[in-house]
Formats: sequence, C-alpha cells, structure tokens
Amino acid sequence: MIRVRLALVVLAILLDAGQPPELLATPDPVVLHWSLPGPTRLEISVDKELALILPTGERVERFNVDTPGNWQITVNDTAKGLVIRVLRLAPDAAMTLTTNVRTYNFILAMTPDARVPNVVRLADQQRQDDGKRSRKSKDGDQNGAISGWKLIGNRELWPSIVRDDGAKTFIEWPNDVPLPAVFALDRLGREEMVNGYMRGSFFTIDRVYDRLMFRIDKTSAEAQRKATRPRK
Repeated sequence: MIRVRLALVVLAILLDAGQPPELLATPDPVVLHWSLPGPTRLEISVDKELALILPTGERVERFNVDTPGNWQITVNDTAKGLVIRVLRLAPDAAMTLTTNVRTYNFILAMTPDARVPNVVRLADQQRQDDGKRSRKSKDGDQNGAISGWKLIGNRELWPSIVRDDGAKTFIEWPNDVPLPAVFALDRLGREEMVNGYMRGSFFTIDRVYDRLMFRIDKTSAEAQRKATRPRK
C-alpha cells in the first residue's frame, strides 16, 4: 500500500512539473494526410523524440535539414521513416525528405509541450481516394475524375494526381509513366505550351487552366477542370 501511494505521489509531481513520463505518451500514431507540395509543420517536444513513418511502399533515400547541429535525425532500421530528436533549443528549421516516390518539405518546430504526438504517420489521402475510384470504374470506361478534374483520352498518360489551389496547378504521374508534354487548351481547342517546372515529384504550373492536354508523340490525354459526373 505504501509503495502504491509513493508511486502516485511521484506521478503527481511529474504531472505538476509538466514532464509526464514516457509511459504516458499516446502510443497510437497521428495520421498526417499529405497532399500538395509545400512545407508541413512538425512539432517536436524537447523532451521526446518524434517517429515519422512514411506511407506504405516508400523508403527514405536522403534528407537534409538547414541547421543540422540542432537536431539528431536518423533513418530507422527498415528505411521506412525517420526518428527526430531535439539537441539544443533553436528557431524552426527546414527539412527536405526524399523517398523513392516523392520529396517532402517540412518545418521542424521545437516545443516544450510534451503532449504533442511522438509518432506521426504520413498518408497520401489523394492516392487512396484515386485508388478507390479506379477500382470502382469499369474496364471500358474512358472517363475519370481527380479532385475536381475530369480525365479523358488515353489512360496511359493519365496522371495519378491533378490538383490546384486556385493559383497553381500540381500534377503527378505514376513512376512508370514518362513525363509527357503539357499544353493548355483554349475554348477553341488551340494549344499553348505551359510554363511548368518540377517541384519534388510534382509538375507545377504557376496558374490554373480549365483544360490541359498531355501528349507523347501521337498519344494524348486531357484534364478538364470542374469535372461533372459522367452521364449514365
């Protein structure tokens, strides 16, 4: 009985001091749905390490942080994630993580709050949604939709992700699809070469068009913004 009371007293002292023991940390990972390129903020407690777990099928190839002396970052044994620990108090840092699939951009932020998650699992919600739509589509159906975009034409050139934020357009193709030439189409169907660039695994266009054409030789496909449901 005396030992139980003593343990409760020690636990109360730890809680009052704002330093909960590791056993109080929530073991369940927080799922972070990644979509568009751009820095994602990760808060790391100064008293705990953060385990960052990649989506299924991805492996760490390399990473870089702009202030390496303030952080201890290691690749886990299976190369399926990183373990991040604070070494010394410092301002936020930028970290780039490249996998066999894409490049992630993060802002690492130190916090004295020990209640922040210590396990974060990355999940590509867009790929999950697109996969569900793909499985539901019929083999002979030549129409599809991704996040408000309608895809028509040759399926071999269909991107896996097409998104825009109202100012920029982000397009990603599967690894086994060569990057096609990308054109914008006006209302008369006339083609205009777009000014795009690669940012991580995304082909990024600094504006939003209503219609985009993808072409390799004589093979082509088209993405139309504000997709409507196919007629039955």
